[in-house]
Amino acid sequence: MNGIGKTILLVDDDRQILESLKVILESEGYAVETAESGEEAVTKNKSNVFDAAFLDIRLPGMQGTELLAALHKESPGW
Repeated sequence: MNGIGKTILLVDDDRQILESLKVILESEGYAVETAESGEEAVTKNKSNVFDAAFLDIRLPGMQGTELLAALHKESPGW
């Protein structure tokens, strides 16, 4: 698979998981942005266009399901 030109948002409060997934996805050609909280992900979504997002369900301050709804509201075409 060739991810060239595709950007992925990774959201997890575990920095080690974020870094591991980022390395794997970047080695496949994807551009990767990371966020350690739902609030950070919402902020990044306002200034970037993502092709996909991987969300942790349990996040500090905002659950992954709440984040999914917020991302969808901001970018309904996802």
